[in-house]
Amino acid sequence: ALFFLLFATIVVFLMFFGVLCNSGAQPFCDKFKTEIIITGYVIFVAFMAVGVTSFLRFKIPYRAFYVIHHVVFIAYVLTIMHTIDVVERKQGGRSQSFKWFSASLLLYICDRVAMYLT
Repeated sequence: ALFFLLFATIVVFLMFFGVLCNSGAQPFCDKFKTEIIITGYVIFVAFMAVGVTSFLRFKIPYRAFYVIHHVVFIAYVLTIMHTIDVVERKQGGRSQSFKWFSASLLLYICDRVAMYLT
């Protein structure tokens, strides 16, 4: 139920601002075309795909479930890119999120390497 509520909220949000932005009445509509928003859309779609396949895990072939769950790694890379916005680039720094996401991804990679070596 919570998953459906989240999905419905995002759809209504996008429909509402889509109608406003098509009329050209809102000056903030240009922000919806920035790199940070586009990466956010792609991350959302990636996690929605993982969530839907998790819900349907017994109704779809296991191979499809397995492959789609590897989309999480693409979402991780996009999340790191998502945290590096234009302001951060101009100042030469990165947000704190970059460190947390990179550290957890590195931990996962080290775990996989250790698993294959033993």
